[in-house]
Amino acid sequence: MVATQLTGAEHDRIFRKFADYAANYDAYRGRTDRELRVFEIDQAITPSSMRRAAVCAAARANGKEQGLTALTD
Repeated sequence: MVATQLTGAEHDRIFRKFADYAANYDAYRGRTDRELRVFEIDQAITPSSMRRAAVCAAARANGKEQGLTALTD
């Protein structure tokens, strides 16, 4: 997994979308001098993560969501 801090217009655009979803963050932004950082998260796709996704999808399709942790660890 890779996290990249967003800056400038991209930071503002994503923060606005988030503040529209969770209005209390817009109010908080007005009460603090701190920079509220925004990150983009990219999850690395590996054979292991693809296998976990396939196992989870199959279990959900079969109505067997319980025990997914044991299947995917």
